[in-house]
Amino acid sequence: MPFYISPPPRNPLAGILGALVGAVVLVVAFMLGFVVLLVIAGLGLLLWLGVFIRIKWAQHQLRKHGIDPSSTMPPAPGARPGQEDSLEVEYTVISTERDE
Repeated sequence: MPFYISPPPRNPLAGILGALVGAVVLVVAFMLGFVVLLVIAGLGLLLWLGVFIRIKWAQHQLRKHGIDPSSTMPPAPGARPGQEDSLEVEYTVISTERDE
């Protein structure tokens, strides 16, 4: 014999009313969960937008000071903004034979 916390209603009208109340509670819980999901998604979108704007602003500031933000190499010590990353030297060829 199953044990119930509250026995099933004997009146069919009470059973139907209980089913309707349960359905309404489920729908309200679903809608409330959906609203919470939308709020969290909206906050995440705002956070992403803030980070995106901050990164773009930082890149703009770097370009304003003559630093290329897409470069992976840091500028050489003592390098001036806009200075090329090349080195000019003079050399003399000592031998054209290969050492093998």
